[in-house]
Amino acid sequence: MTKDAMHNQPKIAMVIDDNEIDQLVARSLITASGFANHIISVASASKALTYLKTNEKQPEKLPDLIFLDIHMPEMDGFEFLKEYHLLTSEIKAKVRIVMLSSSTDSADQAKARKTGHVLKFLSKPLNLEELEKLDQLLINKNSDFVQMRYDG
Repeated sequence: MTKDAMHNQPKIAMVIDDNEIDQLVARSLITASGFANHIISVASASKALTYLKTNEKQPEKLPDLIFLDIHMPEMDGFEFLKEYHLLTSEIKAKVRIVMLSSSTDSADQAKARKTGHVLKFLSKPLNLEELEKLDQLLINKNSDFVQMRYDG
């Protein structure tokens, strides 16, 4: 996959993961594949929320896509999604979320789908094949993406 091949690539990707190795793997693959022009790495969900809120009036600084881990200390991925639901509609209209987790629990996958904010659930480690599938999904979703209500 080349940068030209990723015609619908996100310009900015955010990786939210407390594990430095997992962050490095995701960042390296995203960079090498040309999937995003810029990557923001944060080690906690609360720092990611702070970043989103701080930059809500500067959409060019907001990520187009977030790769979100589930299991993190302080605030896990699902707690992040509850807080994300409360953010402005401008943020939610721009930012797409992909769960990237070592969890293979089908209950976690179902819970992620139920939020209405998760575009896709991927298992770690991120790989080139999944990035290519994600690119196709983003092409399809950009024209008809709808925010759904979260009852969490």
